[in-house]
Order: sequence, then C-alpha cells, then structure tokens
Amino acid sequence: MLGGIGTSLGIGVLIGDVTSIPSPVAIVGLGAVAIGLIAHALFLNGPVGDIDDLTEEVAIVEVPMVLSPMESAD
Repeated sequence: MLGGIGTSLGIGVLIGDVTSIPSPVAIVGLGAVAIGLIAHALFLNGPVGDIDDLTEEVAIVEVPMVLSPMESAD
C-alpha cells in the first residue's frame, strides 16, 4: 500500500517535469489518488467498516512485560 501511495506521488512529480502541467497541480492531483488508495485500504480491505467505527474508543489491553519491556509514562 505504501508503495502505491509513493508511486502515485512520484508519478505526479514526473508528470510535472515531463509535461506542460505544473508540478504542484500534478502532485496535488495524484495526491488525491493517494488519498483514494488510503481510503480503499481502510474501508474496503481494512478494519474499518463504517465511518462511525473511527469514533469508537479502543479498550486498553495490558501487554506482558516480555512483549513491552519499556515502562509506561503513567
């Protein structure tokens, strides 16, 4: 997924350099493609089923010290 986001922004830079389209316009345009890829990963292939899922509070789970050797800030 990160490769797709980086690739879309890189293509925006390339289009701005090779064509008569200004670089900022090309980067913003393909940045919108990157946002689409992120939304696709979250809502279609990811753990979020609906926008309301983003507002639910996540329960804190205690992790054994073996997995989390650092002290907490509490």
